[in-house]
Amino acid sequence: MRRSTRLAAARCAPTPAVFHEARASTPSKHEGKQAVCSPPRKRREVEAGEGGSLASPSERESISLLQQLPLDVLFEAFRNTLMSRSTRGLWKKSYAATAHELPPIPEDVTIPHFVSFIVDNVCDFCHASDLKDREIRRTWAVRVRCCETCIHDGNHVLHGEDALRELKIIRDIHRYFGRNYRLDQLFPTFSPVRHHDFDKWYPRAPIESLAADFERDNKRNPVVIRKRWLEQRASEHVRIQKYASICEEWEEQTLCRKIERDRKVQRERLDEILRRLSALGWADEVQHSGSWHSLSMHPFAAKAEPLTEEDWRQNREQLIQFTQGLRDRRLAVERGKTIERRYRELDAVYKVYLASKTRREKWELPGIGDLVSWQEVRDFIEGALVEEEITSGAMRALIDRLAESKFEEWRTSCEEALIQMLNAEDTARKRSATKDDLRLAATVFCEKHNCGVACYPEALHRLRPGYFGSASVEQDPHVIVHQYAWSAADVCVKKRTLRAAERVVRRAGLNPRTATPRDMDARDPWFMWRSDVPKAGEVPDYKKEVWVLPWRRTLSETADGKDFVLLSESQMVPILELRARTYWDGGYMKWSQLNAKGNLRKKRA
Repeated sequence: MRRSTRLAAARCAPTPAVFHEARASTPSKHEGKQAVCSPPRKRREVEAGEGGSLASPSERESISLLQQLPLDVLFEAFRNTLMSRSTRGLWKKSYAATAHELPPIPEDVTIPHFVSFIVDNVCDFCHASDLKDREIRRTWAVRVRCCETCIHDGNHVLHGEDALRELKIIRDIHRYFGRNYRLDQLFPTFSPVRHHDFDKWYPRAPIESLAADFERDNKRNPVVIRKRWLEQRASEHVRIQKYASICEEWEEQTLCRKIERDRKVQRERLDEILRRLSALGWADEVQHSGSWHSLSMHPFAAKAEPLTEEDWRQNREQLIQFTQGLRDRRLAVERGKTIERRYRELDAVYKVYLASKTRREKWELPGIGDLVSWQEVRDFIEGALVEEEITSGAMRALIDRLAESKFEEWRTSCEEALIQMLNAEDTARKRSATKDDLRLAATVFCEKHNCGVACYPEALHRLRPGYFGSASVEQDPHVIVHQYAWSAADVCVKKRTLRAAERVVRRAGLNPRTATPRDMDARDPWFMWRSDVPKAGEVPDYKKEVWVLPWRRTLSETADGKDFVLLSESQMVPILELRARTYWDGGYMKWSQLNAKGNLRKKRA
């Protein structure tokens, strides 16, 4: 029978110092007189509550010396004890009785080493152990652990078959079995994404180890023997891979159970935090879905640990401040949505107000962009409480009050700005411009940052910036109603455009000094470019399309210096027919249609 190694070690070990000191303090039987034994005494049974026997002084001294040992020495002693051969039975019983349903033990490794591979999150390449921000990936077929950093290192892992072809053993395998041979039948693999096999990466060490064995065992062997050797290793790998699949399934189930357990603890922790916040007066806030979601994502609430009184006492004020910030942001968002809805309703009510006006009357009235820039309107919309309801009738009453007090003032200020602009730019005028000059068809204004041209009062309506870029603030009332306020800074006067407008009015047969836009509308002149008119003696191309424009569009087109001619009465016939059927504001028209022989007879009829 095998003797215990612990007993043999105990016999060979030196006697502890404590034991020598105890013998030295005890008198020997040969020193002095022989000791006399005392009469025997009857032992009394001690009750459970009376306590037991006290430790001897030598035992207490031994324990105190044990407590003075460094921790690393104690840990090493405990480790040697647990890793000794005499504890194999204890390891087997503990492994079989564990509640974690561990996978079966492989034959080529001890239980402690296998448990260490399962439990310890240590990368076998960089040996990093503090991996809170990195996940450990295990290859069960070769029992290799790899962190997310090392798995992308080509010195440790080969990424794809393109990297494998650089190795001689891989080229030999393809030569023996063909290019379609699946390398995962012979080598263990990693997957870049857990539980997904759409791409396979290969640990370098097992491949290099197999290559060394292959070269050692197959020197001067024919191809048949070499193929047989590889097939045998492939069959062994299949057996190992079956065991690895069992371990991978266990790992996946363990991970799922851990995730579910952590989620349960997180839910219980969050519920307890919400209950305590509700008791402090934040019940209404934590019931909102957005606030609940933000609280659940808070680092303190998202811990997978039960809530303790110490944790709550240390972080209570921080959570209260966080909840108060959630309430402030939520109320700000709700207020912004309410204000945005009110501005949109005001826009709809103002459109109803303008629907009863003519087109020219609309041009002389401020737009919705002007209204929302007035302080009276902003106080009315934004000054009311969020829970207060502003009806459409109240908005219409506000518009009626503004029409009596602000509309005329707004129009007068716009006219004064335009007159000042005319006098500053057109210095060739014999007299200063007045309001009467604004009413002339030859008085045109241009968009400063665009090509728009318009007469007064149409300039108050058309010459507004209409582009809202990415830098626009969503809460800006002008962005909400999609219109900016009219500003003289966006309008300019160009001498070249003024002279071109005078030519348009003159070619229409009217006096530029007296003709108004209404006079031009009554005449309704249309023009075409002089370059489209055939020259004398030139045969016209009846299939050619020419560009025809009404007088308002001609104002903006002539700013480029193009010359134009007035269409005759016969050429106006197809245009009038087209406008009678649908709204048409100019465009291309064939020369044959514009100069048909029957146009004059239709006009006279």
